[in-house]
Amino acid sequence: MLSHFPGCLFQDALQEMYNQKGVFPGEQFRPARRPWTLLNFLSWATVLLSPLFSFVLGVFASGSPLLILTFLGFVGAASFGVRRLIGVTEIEKGSSYGNQEFKKKE
Repeated sequence: MLSHFPGCLFQDALQEMYNQKGVFPGEQFRPARRPWTLLNFLSWATVLLSPLFSFVLGVFASGSPLLILTFLGFVGAASFGVRRLIGVTEIEKGSSYGNQEFKKKE
């Protein structure tokens, strides 16, 4: 790996060691699991998603085929739109900017 900055030699050595051994040097640290993170997520999910579930149950309990089809169409269109927006942000081909091997081939 080539480096243009003299301060990066230590980082290059760390990268080489990681590539060879699969771990960084020094003591491994694993933080303890905290159950309140899960409890916090579950409580907020319950508070925020319960009106949505209530609405969905109300739509299906109404028994109106038009209302149910409209709701399912809206959900399908929203899903399609979100997938389309995510697809726009995907990178199909990476840039060769800064790639020393690419510059050597030219």
